[in-house]
Formats: sequence, structure tokens, C-alpha cells
Amino acid sequence: FFLLHVTFSIDSDILVLSLSSTHMTGHDMTIIMNQSLRISMSILMIAASALSNTNASTIESFAADCDFDDYYNGVDIYDRDALHALTKSKHRHVLPYTSNSQLDVWDALIDLDGIDSDGGNGRLVHLVYRDADVTAEEYGTADTWNREHVWPKSRGVGDNGPDYTDVFALRPSDWSVNAARGKKLFGECGLVHTMSECKVPAHVEAAADTAADPSIWLPPKDVRGDLARSLMYMAIRYDGESDDDSDRLDLELSDCPDSPPAGDSSSLMGYLSILLKWHQEDIVDLKERQRNENVCKRWQGNRNPFVDYPELVDYYFGAESGYSGYNCDNDGESNDGSSSNNDQCAGLVPGDLMISGFKSDNPDLVSIVALVDIDDTATLYMTDNAYTGTALRSNEGVVKVRNSS
Repeated sequence: FFLLHVTFSIDSDILVLSLSSTHMTGHDMTIIMNQSLRISMSILMIAASALSNTNASTIESFAADCDFDDYYNGVDIYDRDALHALTKSKHRHVLPYTSNSQLDVWDALIDLDGIDSDGGNGRLVHLVYRDADVTAEEYGTADTWNREHVWPKSRGVGDNGPDYTDVFALRPSDWSVNAARGKKLFGECGLVHTMSECKVPAHVEAAADTAADPSIWLPPKDVRGDLARSLMYMAIRYDGESDDDSDRLDLELSDCPDSPPAGDSSSLMGYLSILLKWHQEDIVDLKERQRNENVCKRWQGNRNPFVDYPELVDYYFGAESGYSGYNCDNDGESNDGSSSNNDQCAGLVPGDLMISGFKSDNPDLVSIVALVDIDDTATLYMTDNAYTGTALRSNEGVVKVRNSS
């Protein structure tokens, strides 16, 4: 076998690397290579400095104005448009989701949600729904961990852009548990389904204090407030309502995310009342404040105002705030609070529409006959969600049909 020996010394600002290779067979030893490599120390130091500065400029370039007082200086935090504009404009660095050439979301989550192992086994990350720490450097496979979009992609977050890689709404998660959560809404068992359909824990590998039913997901107790405030951040950051806002994505929180008055649930997340409850029960702690600080200084350049000012939660999303997410009645207002032509039930009573044919297949086919005149602008909504006696369940879909007369 071969032995490779490396020694170094410094001679007049020159680093001398001495390399020798020895071939050993039994008791015989033969030196087959002996060579010195001389490298200028100044060149070596410049190269090391360049590598260090690359990380520093990428990770900590926002530190100057991320300090709490400087960040909010001159901003009226009680003005929704002003707070949205601040949160968006300060989001100066949009991370790549995955990259081989620059720091990406994987790196950010390892930094933000990671800890150093006491046993010298390297970096660990905390898995949000499993409530456990695992090795950070093994990721992206079914046996390791992946990246959980707290606001599911199928509920408004796209497959690219700042919303897709916003680390305020991303957490490390066990692969299997993440898949079990899917696009389920945050809430508590009994809200939509009967308690007999509730499963505790939510998944065999999830934390003991989690729960799930066909449409609801209850995360561990110690992160419920954190996740609620993450969703509230998303609703402010991606609030594409301003006329001059080029980012038109409008994410909203709702108590009726699967059956809103306007009939469009594509960008809604819930359940709002439960999120308010979690915010009050699981208050902001030092760990959440530090994560908020690090997101700004190291990764994105912006902050979560609901971590910095917890009282803003009630101001913007409380039951008395006027926020439209509580509007679950079909009363002529859309979910964003604006007036809409949503009076299609006005004047109609049970029996005015008759189902004349139905075939359950893929796709389902339904024939409807109107027994009375229907307004030309009316819109019909059809769902195969079961009715519990008080409300529709939300595990199935809703189809919107416009009057073609």
C-alpha cells in the first residue's frame, strides 16, 4: 500500500508544501516521490479572503438597516399599504430554491432552523411537524428531510418567484410527514369533520401533540403561534391590492378558505380564527425573534412585523378589525371586501333548480334544469362536499358554472 506524507513550513513569506509517497510491501519500504511545492503566502491569503468575502457579502449584506429601529423608522405600521410596501421593498434578495453555484433555500433553512450538535456530529435541523432534530447535511430524499411550504403551493404560492422561496414561510420537515400534510388547512379537529375522523398524532412520525382529519392539520403546540404569524406575514407581504403594485399575488387568510363568498379559494389559507387563537396561546419567544433577525440580516433583508409587533395581529386580523376573512356569508361582498355581483341566490329557493341527470364517472356529469328564470349574470356553485347539518365539509372541490343564456 501507499502512504502519503504532507508537511509544510514558511520560508520568507513562502509556504513550502513537502509531499512524499512511500510504497510498503512487508518489511520493504521504497520512497517513490519526494517533491516540494512553494506557494506565495500573500496569494494564499488573498484566495482565502476572497472565499470569506463571498459568503459575507451574500449572507450579511443587509445588516446595516435590519436593526429594529432603523428598519421601521418613518413608517406608519398601522397603515396597511405602508406596511405592505415596507415588507415588500425590503425583500431585496430572492433566494434560488435550489442552486449548485450560490446559497439557496437549503442553506438558509440549515442556518435558520439548525443547531450545532453537542456530540460533534455536525449541524442539525429541527423538523417542524415531527418536533425532532436530524442531521442537516443529508436532505432531499425520502429518508431525510425536505422543505415545507407552510402556505401550500396549491393554495396560492407558485412554483417560482419570491413567494416560492420566502423563508418566512418555509420550514424543514420530515419527508413523509410533509407529504401527509399536503394542502390541509391549519386548524383543530371538530372544526369541519366529526371527531371520529380525527387522527392523533397526525402521522406515525409526527409529534405526539399533532392531529389531522381529512382537511385539517394541527401542528405541534410549541410552533402553532410561529406558523400563524408566518401566514400573517404572507398575507401582508403578498397583498397585491395596490394599483401600482406590480406583484399582483394576493394571499388572504379566511375562515371559509374552501368555500368563500366570491367562489375563488385558490389563494386562501385558514382557518383565520384558529390562527388568532394560536397567536394568543403561543406568544413570540426569543427563538422566533432570533429567526426573524437572521432572515433579515443574512438572507432576505426584510422582517416579519407580527414578530416585532405582536399587537398588530389583532389590529389587522382580529375579529373587530374589519378584515374580510371572517365574511363567510354569501352577502354580495367578495373575500377582499370589495363589492361583487354575488347575489345569485337572491330570489331562488329550493326547488327552483332540478337535477335531471347525474353520472358519477371521471369526470362526473350533471344535468340541471332551471324551473324559473335566472338572471343572466348569475353564477352557480356545485360541490360534492358532504353537508354536516351545519356546514359543508371542505375535503372535495367546488365548481363554478356561469349562466350561458
